[in-house]
Amino acid sequence: KDFANHNHDMTPSRSITRWRRWRCNNVERLLGEFRAAIRKTSPKTNISAATFAGYWTAVNAMGQRWFEWPDKDLVDDVVPMLYDNNMERFETRMKSYFSDQNRPKKGRIVVGIWPNKAWKNYDLDMLKAQLEMIDDYPSGGYAIFSYGAIFPKHEANDFAKCIKEFNDARPLTDKNKKR
Repeated sequence: KDFANHNHDMTPSRSITRWRRWRCNNVERLLGEFRAAIRKTSPKTNISAATFAGYWTAVNAMGQRWFEWPDKDLVDDVVPMLYDNNMERFETRMKSYFSDQNRPKKGRIVVGIWPNKAWKNYDLDMLKAQLEMIDDYPSGGYAIFSYGAIFPKHEANDFAKCIKEFNDARPLTDKNKKR
């Protein structure tokens, strides 16, 4: 109803471009309200948003223009959920995230990964390759989804051990101090 009221009785099906812009603007308005409320009560809290991994899918399907959010002071960090068992696609998206034309000037891009044993070809070698690739880019590090993927029954599995070994082998620097 609001869309029609603000767009001269247009429907999303009659103007997909207006619909997408309207949805993106509403998501950003809501993020701005969240940020204002959080900053009022806890000014130093880091605000992050988990987003769809494919940028244009995020924009067109979910209203997430997340490359812009840190620069608009809507969030401090974005966490694209790059849950993928295809290394070619993983690398293509990493290049896209960190190209000069896309990368936000403020905030960090923290790459979300999911070591998922249910995926046919996702193994320790792929996890290591993803962690190393993330480390090669000017990222804000990585976020693992989910606790249950690396600590089934609250016990560290091979993925958890691999992540620990990866972190232990890297010197602690300003770049990775929040890992």
